[in-house]
Amino acid sequence: MIILGISTGHDAGAAIIIDGKMVCAINEERLNRQKMYWGFPTLAIPECLRLAKVDPKNIDSIAIAGTSSTRAKPLEFGYESVGFFRTFVAELSNTPLTGLLMGTGLGTKATRKVFETSIFRGTTELENKFKEFGITAPMEFVDHHLCHAASAYYTSGWNDCLSLTLDGSGDGYCSRVYDCKDGKMQLINSIPAYHSPGFYYCYVTHLLGFIALRHEGKVTGLAAFGNPEKTKEIFSRRIQYDSKKFSFVNKGGWLQAELRVLEKLLQPYSKEDIAAGIQEYFEDIVTQ
Repeated sequence: MIILGISTGHDAGAAIIIDGKMVCAINEERLNRQKMYWGFPTLAIPECLRLAKVDPKNIDSIAIAGTSSTRAKPLEFGYESVGFFRTFVAELSNTPLTGLLMGTGLGTKATRKVFETSIFRGTTELENKFKEFGITAPMEFVDHHLCHAASAYYTSGWNDCLSLTLDGSGDGYCSRVYDCKDGKMQLINSIPAYHSPGFYYCYVTHLLGFIALRHEGKVTGLAAFGNPEKTKEIFSRRIQYDSKKFSFVNKGGWLQAELRVLEKLLQPYSKEDIAAGIQEYFEDIVTQ
């Protein structure tokens, strides 16, 4: 079986799997020279086909990372109000119902339905894009976190293990845990993106004058030059870890609302101390 896999999120790319073995993988940025390119991997797909010596007509299936974002125009965090979804989340972030709607599994599912219904572009556009390369295989959308967890499990060499994901957000969640055994993966825990520590790291990246989803590494480097004790307590009041629920708990706000609060709380402190505070605090709670 020949599978074409693609990702259209930030740092988009494509890969070819033949009978369970990856034979080629390319990030779009390597070809179009746009760092962390976000969008359809227009150049990576034909290059993968060329390197793998695969006829487009022989592809049996297309695996697409993400169950919704790949069907719509790529979105960021809503720092700017562009389009319905950004307007929706911007307004939602200012209401007291945010935690109820976005902080629970049921609320996350309901909100994502609104998202998908409002900006859903269907699969037709994607099908047409693949046809441009002569690819007519059926498409399958794979959950964001399952993609991460599978890449860890199937390359780990372990037969029986847990595979845990933790990032900013993907398909409505920031973390998922899978029980992996005998090549099968069973979802056993999920944390809604509303409670994401990754969002807070993005907030700080943005407030320090860097570009979120690109310059988080600069915050990590800057942390080495600051005093974490000056700001750790601020972050500890905004987001915590509940070991009984096996979940992070957002005690603050969300998106624009939380950005405004953090901007005021962190204003007296240096960039170095802010970076050091969030870095050390997150190292503590993530490894609990």
